[in-house]
Amino acid sequence: RLQSLLNKSKGTLMTGREMDAESRFMELSVLTDVKADDELMKDEIFGPILPIVPVADMDGAIEFINQREKPLALYVFSRNSKFINHVIQNTSSGSVCANDTVMQHALETLPFGGVGASGFGAYHGQFTFETFSHRRACLVRKQAMEGINKRLRYPPYTDGKMNFTMRLLGKTPGARGSGKILLLVSAAVALLAVAAIFVRGDVAPLMKRFF
Repeated sequence: RLQSLLNKSKGTLMTGREMDAESRFMELSVLTDVKADDELMKDEIFGPILPIVPVADMDGAIEFINQREKPLALYVFSRNSKFINHVIQNTSSGSVCANDTVMQHALETLPFGGVGASGFGAYHGQFTFETFSHRRACLVRKQAMEGINKRLRYPPYTDGKMNFTMRLLGKTPGARGSGKILLLVSAAVALLAVAAIFVRGDVAPLMKRFF
């Protein structure tokens, strides 16, 4: 398979190609002037073949990366930290390693995994546990709040409910139209924050003023 890839590639072979199938040995092969549609660029290689695709500048390299599926790992080599940070901030990949290779996968403190087509989830220590765990959302509401819901959250959406909600949010009463329901749903979060006050009945006189 690897030999076939080398034979089909239209890149310039700079070094390598030596191969011994019996001993399962293959020399590192480096090819330059490889085009984006070259046979070597169509799938993962999984072998000692390094295709080099020429680009005009850093932004050209970033654009080349972002036009394709997100890689499992991204490697960037530079003495310029700004260059490295620019590449990291403008690309997406399973992991990034600067000025080295593979070492990010050897660190138990870093998650190993892909993103998009390169995989999902991550493992290494605590990250493995989190990948195979499900964070289940549980909301248990006491029925004592149902009286408030009937007066504020549920239809019919009267002008009195609207005015009270607007005052609660510090808005000017008087809004009309289809935005009523959306506003009432948004107000539910604020209502939960003052639920204790409602339960104590401290604002009962205020509610009577609007309903």
